[in-house]
Amino acid sequence: GICQASTTVYRAALKAGLPIVRQRNHSLYVTYYEAKGVGLDATVFPGQQDLLFLNDTGAPLLLQAKHDGDDVTVNIFGRPDGRTVTLDGPFFSKNMAADFTLGGRTLKRNEIGWLRTVRSPNGEEHQNVLVSVYKELPKSLAGRWTATSQVFGQPQQELLAAGQ
Repeated sequence: GICQASTTVYRAALKAGLPIVRQRNHSLYVTYYEAKGVGLDATVFPGQQDLLFLNDTGAPLLLQAKHDGDDVTVNIFGRPDGRTVTLDGPFFSKNMAADFTLGGRTLKRNEIGWLRTVRSPNGEEHQNVLVSVYKELPKSLAGRWTATSQVFGQPQQELLAAGQ
């Protein structure tokens, strides 16, 4: 249960464009995290592994968590600063985009990659390559997912992002 909470907070922070300071995916691939962002999970283990993101908005944030049956949603509220976030992926060794680089190497068969681009209203752009490494991945996984581009902004009042 604690990893579902950390994974959901992680996804909300990614969509809000907040800098991720510390995060680690699970070592074993977890199928039930697949539907809302294959490869975008965050494991925690008290005293050893934690999730840490930075509030760089210049204003306080409020995290609201709610559940509906087995589904959990985390909303991050704060003062919108006009940033937008684009998440491109998922990428696998079989479908890696030409502009997706890992320091000159390609993704390995046990890795899932994403590209996150955060744009500020003044045109500044910051990109992060997100790579989750697992002991192994289901062989059919890459064939079930096509890389897409999702854009997140701050469309309503003070809701910065929602993660599931």
